[in-house]
Amino acid sequence: MSKKDVDQLIRKLRKQGFSVDGEGKKHHEVTRNGKFVTWLPKTPSDHRSLPNCMPYLKAFGYDPDPKRAKSRATKRKP
Repeated sequence: MSKKDVDQLIRKLRKQGFSVDGEGKKHHEVTRNGKFVTWLPKTPSDHRSLPNCMPYLKAFGYDPDPKRAKSRATKRKP
């Protein structure tokens, strides 16, 4: 994982209504509707750091690939 991956995730989070505050020295604070969700590392040193945050983000409504979910919904047959 790189800083580029963190920046891409932050952009996706903001598009989906999350607030990301980068005031800390080592971590970004992620909130939604004023409620704390998780911390994201600014520069992840472990390859598992972002995947470890995903369950917390998903619990608050984060969709990692919203375009794919829409295409699956339209392909279903009645």
